[in-house]
Amino acid sequence: MSHVRKIRVYRTLEVSSAHSVLGEPLHGHNYKIVLGIEGPLGEDGLVLDFRLLRDILREATSQLDHRYLNEILENPTAERIGIYLWERIEDLLRERELLEKGMRIFKLEIWETSNSWVEIVSED
Repeated sequence: MSHVRKIRVYRTLEVSSAHSVLGEPLHGHNYKIVLGIEGPLGEDGLVLDFRLLRDILREATSQLDHRYLNEILENPTAERIGIYLWERIEDLLRERELLEKGMRIFKLEIWETSNSWVEIVSED
């Protein structure tokens, strides 16, 4: 196999939530969450099993699905939802000792609508 520098795996999940921001009336979205994880190729030929990636994303978003986001986050903009999820996912990776294996979040997208989204990327 040729020398591979980085391998990135992605998983998407939809979350339905309601919020009120910037004086707008209460309204809801079917948020599409896109998570990108980067890491080394394991001996099993995987960076991270897609089922485990799904489970991590489900657990990270469990407090947001079918909820009123203003009860969870102050001024729950897509940007703040993304920061909240980044921190939750990072904690879950740490709990599963995946950070120690060289895996990291490199990108997280929060799609509020089909033409409006926020992208958060790692600094390095």
